Amino acid sequence: MPSSSQRSLLRGLLVGLLVGLFALLLTPLTCADQAKRLRIGITLHPYYSYVANIVGDKADVVPLIPAGFNPHAYEPRAEDIKRISGLDVIVLNGVGHDDFADRMIAAGEKPNIPVIEANENVPLLAATGTAARGAGKVVNPHTFLSISASIAQVNNIARELGKLDPDNAKTYTRNARAYGKRLRQMRAEALAKLTQAPNAELRVATVHAAYDYLLREFGLEVTAVVEPAHGIEPSPSQLKKPSINCASWT
Repeated sequence: MPSSSQRSLLRGLLVGLLVGLFALLLTPLTCADQAKRLRIGITLHPYYSYVANIVGDKADVVPLIPAGFNPHAYEPRAEDIKRISGLDVIVLNGVGHDDFADRMIAAGEKPNIPVIEANENVPLLAATGTAARGAGKVVNPHTFLSISASIAQVNNIARELGKLDPDNAKTYTRNARAYGKRLRQMRAEALAKLTQAPNAELRVATVHAAYDYLLREFGLEVTAVVEPAHGIEPSPSQLKKPSINCASWT
């Protein structure tokens, strides 16, 4: 029978071994966690561009739905929902263009996965025409067509990714600023060309009610929209309306 002093010594050795073992096991895990690349889900192609430019080679960008699917008509598939389980965060348009993502997240294995609302505090235009009535929308969700709104969204995404990945936060901020600078330069070049146009009083018709953000940024207004709703061809009577019949414009 071991003496009390022997039992104390044995207990001390076991505690020391356990502490050392835990330290040995946890150290590689901590390093692996620090080195782990974020896997960031995106819902729409513009957000792939935003996030890819922000993270560079510091994280992986994963589309939620395969290329070629129309987000307006997309219905979540089992294989796409399953993809969410391998993600760390999802970047959302969040104002009506990717509502399918909410259903995917709710049905997936990570219902509480962090999400980044790219359009948080971004000024929004009201939805107009049939798009507003038919879908019950109150805002135009196509903010990615505005250069100013794109810059605001890039900054939002970079800031929130930095909170999730502090080790790379400065890189994300630096990349976001560089990307915003390129976008501003693009806008300046386009505006210079527009001001030199021989006919500054342009009347603009668009196929889809999505371009108000872009055109208003250059002081232009949409005079007519050809599609009554996304993917719906206009009727002959609609095409004959003076606002759409471009042949009647002078």
